[in-house]
Amino acid sequence: MRSSIDVHNLLRERDIPHEIIPMTHPINSAEMMAGVLNLPKKGVFASHLYFFDDEPVILMLPAGCTACEEKLAKVISASLIRPANEDEASEATGYINGSIPPVAHHLQIRVVMDETLSGEVVLYTAAGDRFTILKIKLTDLLKVTSALMADISKA
Repeated sequence: MRSSIDVHNLLRERDIPHEIIPMTHPINSAEMMAGVLNLPKKGVFASHLYFFDDEPVILMLPAGCTACEEKLAKVISASLIRPANEDEASEATGYINGSIPPVAHHLQIRVVMDETLSGEVVLYTAAGDRFTILKIKLTDLLKVTSALMADISKA
């Protein structure tokens, strides 16, 4: 299983400035992360693995938001769009579901970022395990993920 060390190493190899913030208690959701860090939810996101037919895709969604399948269908054409189950998410990414980071996955995975995150300078998210948080600038995150920016969420 991968961890925050894999995330840190990949970002360092690519000269991407970032911080890995250690936590004393497990962080179980993006909403919890926002609360612990005393940040607005719009600056915190979770990476969710979905399948578009058989292709795994990471969706970066702000805390408290879920994916809108009607909007997703307009972004990536597929006959079947569905969230990955826990085993599929772990197998494709190498991380425990719920702590999937936006980078350093086991497989090469396309990334789609919800456009509401584009208004933030700095973003916070899972760093690969429940005891660490990744702090990264939006511009650097877009550079390292080559994420497609689109309206994909519902509150």
